[in-house]
Amino acid sequence: MTDRESARDALLPSAGAAPQHPGYETKDAPVGRIFLIGLGLLTLIVVVMGVMWVLFNTFTGHAPHPVNPPSAMMEQNVLPPEPRLQPDPAADLQKFLASEDSLLNSYGWVNKKSGIARIPIDSAMKLALKNGLPVRETGKEIER
Repeated sequence: MTDRESARDALLPSAGAAPQHPGYETKDAPVGRIFLIGLGLLTLIVVVMGVMWVLFNTFTGHAPHPVNPPSAMMEQNVLPPEPRLQPDPAADLQKFLASEDSLLNSYGWVNKKSGIARIPIDSAMKLALKNGLPVRETGKEIER
């Protein structure tokens, strides 16, 4: 018998022998100790809350008064450097949307030298219905 087999046999119970350990806890949890720990934690919480209440009430009455007067810069109405925040974002959005709508609903040149123009969306949809959409021929590959 090798050392490995003898170690395995020592760990495994032999057939018919009663197991040395039943495989579960044989004692209950100490309820009294658990209750005392919970009670101690509750007492600690109450004591800490009481100390905090006393500290807050003590320090509220002793709030420091400002020693220096406010800065003269606070009274001046100086604009910060650019870029600044929007003073009226709703009006800026309305102005932006109006400019976008005017671009989408008017004729104009995108690139006059190349002959690229823009047309209103309604006209573009009517042209697409009239002429149809471009279709790639089958069997041809796309040039890259």
